[in-house]
Amino acid sequence: MKKLGLKLGEHEYFGKLLWSLLRESQSIFQELSKSYPTRSKHVRLCGKVIEAINNLRCELDSAVFKEYPKEATPGIYYLKRD
Repeated sequence: MKKLGLKLGEHEYFGKLLWSLLRESQSIFQELSKSYPTRSKHVRLCGKVIEAINNLRCELDSAVFKEYPKEATPGIYYLKRD
């Protein structure tokens, strides 16, 4: 059975969730960078978390435009949310 992907509302939910996770991860990275050397395992791993979140956002952004070409907007995964 072929999987159909996320519903548009699910993409919107994950976009907000990933933005929140990214902001939290960036905050943690800043604090770790103040307390540990840049090359420490702690800081490097947190940097990888940020990179993974950004990669996932990119892949899901591509997916939402393929799945919903008429309804999708760049704001689903990349709108600044404060």
